[in-house]
Amino acid sequence: MSDTGDALPTDAVVAVVGAGTMGSGIAEVAARAGHRVMLLDARRGAADTAVESVRSRLDRDVARGRLGSGDSQTIARRITTVDRIDDLHPADLVIEAIAEDLGAKRELFRTVDAAVTGGTVLATNTSSLSVAEIAAATSRPERFAGLHFFNPAPRMPLVEVVKTGSTAPETIATLTATARRWGKTAVVCTDTPGFIVNRVARPFYLEALTMLENDDVEPERVDAVFRGSGFPMGPFELLDLIGLDVNLAVSESVYTALDEEPRIRPSPLQRSMVAAGLLGRKTGRGFYEHPPGAPAVAPHPAGDFTTVAVVGDLGHGSGLGNRIVAAHGLATRHDPDATPGIVVDGLTIEPVPGSPGATATFEVVADWSHAAVVGASGDDAALAGFSGVCRSIGVDVIRIPRAPGGVVVRTVAMLVAMAAEAAAAGVATPGDIDTAMRLGLRHPLGPFEWRTALGSRTVDATLGFLASTVDAERYRPVAP
Repeated sequence: MSDTGDALPTDAVVAVVGAGTMGSGIAEVAARAGHRVMLLDARRGAADTAVESVRSRLDRDVARGRLGSGDSQTIARRITTVDRIDDLHPADLVIEAIAEDLGAKRELFRTVDAAVTGGTVLATNTSSLSVAEIAAATSRPERFAGLHFFNPAPRMPLVEVVKTGSTAPETIATLTATARRWGKTAVVCTDTPGFIVNRVARPFYLEALTMLENDDVEPERVDAVFRGSGFPMGPFELLDLIGLDVNLAVSESVYTALDEEPRIRPSPLQRSMVAAGLLGRKTGRGFYEHPPGAPAVAPHPAGDFTTVAVVGDLGHGSGLGNRIVAAHGLATRHDPDATPGIVVDGLTIEPVPGSPGATATFEVVADWSHAAVVGASGDDAALAGFSGVCRSIGVDVIRIPRAPGGVVVRTVAMLVAMAAEAAAAGVATPGDIDTAMRLGLRHPLGPFEWRTALGSRTVDATLGFLASTVDAERYRPVAP
C-alpha cells in the first residue's frame, strides 16, 4: 500500500478469497485493471470453476464486440488459483468474499493476517456485518476496511468503502483510489449497520409490503407506478429478483442493529412468505409466478369530461397542472378558500397526501415531459374524468384504489427520512448517499435529490399525514 493513498499500481498482486459469484466477479474486475490475481476457495474445484465463469463472461464480451480476443486471453491469464492461505503471501491486497458469517470471516482473516506481509491491506466484502469486529481478529486494524461491491461486480458501478474507528486515512484513500482506477464509483461511509445502501433502502421494500398488508394493493399496479416514475423495477419485482429470504435477512439484521428502529420494522407478511418457501424467482413463485414476471397493467379507463380547472398551488403536482393548463387554454385559479387540486366536472382530485376525507388523490414523481404514469386513488366517477384529462396530454393513470400518502411519494418520503438520519449520524455525506442510491439500486434520484424534486413541503406533509393516520413512530417527522 502506498503511504500517500495512491491507487495500487498495476503490478500489485490482488488476492480474492471466496470464489462464488461475488468473488469471481471481483477477481475479474481486478484482472481487467491489469493486476495479477490469486483466487482461493476452501471448496474443492470452486476456484477453477470461477475462473471458467470469468472466461465465459470475457468470451461474451468478445462476441459482442466489447473486448478484443487478445485482450480477453490476457485478462484470463492474470487470474491463477491457489490452494492454501500461505500461498497468499505475495498479495498487496486481500479481499474476502465468503459467506456472511462473522465467525468464519474472523477466523479467515486471523490466518490470512499471519500469512501475508505487514504492508498488505485487508478488505472484507461484507454487506451487513461489522467491519470492526472482523478487523479485530487481525493485528492490523489500521490496514483493514470494508470494500463492498454490488452484484454483479463486473457490471455494477458502485463500491462502498467502509472505514472503522481504527482504519488509517491512507488505507481509505488507497482503496478509494484503487476502486476508481478499476472503473468504479467509490463512496466512503462509516462502519454502521447496512452501510449506505442497505440501510437507507429499507423503506423501498417495506413501504410496499406495508401497503400490501394494510391496504390490499395489487403488486403489479404498485410496480407499474414505480416503473412509470423512472425506477427500473418496482419493489415487488425487485423482491422476487433478490429473493424474499435474502432481503428479509438484511432487513432483520439492520433492524436489530439499529435498535429496532420503527421506520424499518420488518414485514410479518414477508416472514410468512419466506416460511412458506415463496422466495421469488429462485423458487418459481413469490409475488408473481415465474416466468414470466410482472404482468402488464392496463391504465384506468379514460372517461369524457366537460370542464377542467387547476386550482391553487399543487406542490409536487404542479408539473402536471401546468401541462393541463397549457393544453386546454386555462389559467390556474388561486382561490385561498378552495382546496388545491385538479377539478374535473366539479370533483377535486388533490395531490397526495390530500386533505382529510379527500375524494381522490394523485401523485406525480416523474419528469412530466416524459411521464407515463400517475398513481391515483378515489372513486370511478372522479377517476374516469381525471383519466380523460390526463390522457388528453399523453399521460396514463394507473389506479391504486387505496394508497394513503400515495405510492411512490410515500416511499420516497421515507427514503428521505432514512437518508437524513443517516447523514446526521455521520454515516456518509448527503452527496455520497445520493450517489450510492442511484448507482447501487439504480434509483432515478438519490434521497436528497428527491427532497429537492418533490419539495420539502410534500415530504413533510406526507410523513405528517401518515404519522397522524397510520403510525406515529414509523412516520415521525425528519429532525431538522
